[in-house]
Amino acid sequence: MGDITVTSNTSTSDIWSIGFSGGTLEKNVGDREKVEQAAAAGGIVHMYWQALIEDVNVRRDRDLVDWLETSDAWHTTWGEAWSYSMLRNQTMNLTITEQHVILESPALTDRDDQRLWSVPTTVAITTGVSEVVSARFNDQDVEPWTNQKRVLERGWRSNGQEVLVTLQPGDVVRLTMNGPVTPDEVSTRIPEWFDDKPWALTIAGLHVNDLRDWSAGFSDSPLRFTWLVEPQVEEERGPLLPILAATIAVTTVVVAAIVLRKDRQQAAMAFDAWNEGE
Repeated sequence: MGDITVTSNTSTSDIWSIGFSGGTLEKNVGDREKVEQAAAAGGIVHMYWQALIEDVNVRRDRDLVDWLETSDAWHTTWGEAWSYSMLRNQTMNLTITEQHVILESPALTDRDDQRLWSVPTTVAITTGVSEVVSARFNDQDVEPWTNQKRVLERGWRSNGQEVLVTLQPGDVVRLTMNGPVTPDEVSTRIPEWFDDKPWALTIAGLHVNDLRDWSAGFSDSPLRFTWLVEPQVEEERGPLLPILAATIAVTTVVVAAIVLRKDRQQAAMAFDAWNEGE
């Protein structure tokens, strides 16, 4: 893949064409206004980051990075976002009892696209006048989210008259209501992105030759990167280097022997001269 500069994004089950509509994180090049406009349009915004250009360290736009970290975006990666977009429309089983709503997500099988990651997806459920008081994921109690989530994970939260449930393929979620549930009042909606975020953000690290060094500056950041690592090719070693190394080693030993022999001769001559003087 080369450096993509077009701004169009297209996707099918077989092709996901990515254009860097959000531009770069580079200082004096990154354009926050451009990113804000792309985010306001919704959908997914792709950006890129290159920490080193021709052995010159590139400074990131800290104002832009701070804005992205605190934005209302879903921070994701290429593979995760593609898998999410493929799995979000899978049919889920919905069972309604007197005081419960049970949601079951189909597990991935060998018949599914083997490129898919098993990522959680979000379903919005309207339950009428009754409110959710507890949720169990696979028979385990799960507390509702109390703060904003920017990175994909399973869980749930109430959002007005809706309940947003993010569940993994194969999960069974049992919602307990504070009153009776009327089936006619229950409906579901499939948000475009995780936790009904208004937009999604990916950042590609281009021409990465040292993953640890390039990612160190973002170790505590909620931003997520798709690192495009370029393997380092070792330079071919011809026969000259081993021969040269062996020659240097032998020469060092010979010179050292000559120096030591000369020192012994000079010491013997000095001792003989001292004896004659006595």
